[in-house]
Amino acid sequence: MSAFKPEKKNFWHYKEIPQDAKVKQLMPDFKLEYVITEDTVSNNTTTVWNHSIFPAGAVHHKHKHMNADEVAYVVKGQCIAGVTIEGKDVELVCGPGTAIWASRGQVHWHKNPFDEPCEFVGVYCGCSSLEKSGYVDLRTEDEKAEDSSKK
Repeated sequence: MSAFKPEKKNFWHYKEIPQDAKVKQLMPDFKLEYVITEDTVSNNTTTVWNHSIFPAGAVHHKHKHMNADEVAYVVKGQCIAGVTIEGKDVELVCGPGTAIWASRGQVHWHKNPFDEPCEFVGVYCGCSSLEKSGYVDLRTEDEKAEDSSKK
């Protein structure tokens, strides 16, 4: 996915990770850095750790990961997180200290209708890159067109 091929090391600051074009295409509303991946650390086959800033008004539409469980943890601000549970969409306002769980194949999404950015960190368990997570984009054609206009 990325042309970014860094030296592998054990310590990273999220600001060292450049914005990835594919990530920007899938999630144009927010800044997301995949900090710990198979590309950034040695001997990693099971974990992706990311950092995100989700601006006011941003939306990350419905999606799922077929090969990874995901945990997101709100550090600052608030967002609305959603998951589909037994065929029913469930949403909750999540503030600092809230952890959000989505199991493999479970549809989930985030949106920030609030006036301030939301900062969170996340982990994919069971894979070492976004590609290997089995990411499935569930945006409608209208949502894709709207996101295209934001580039």
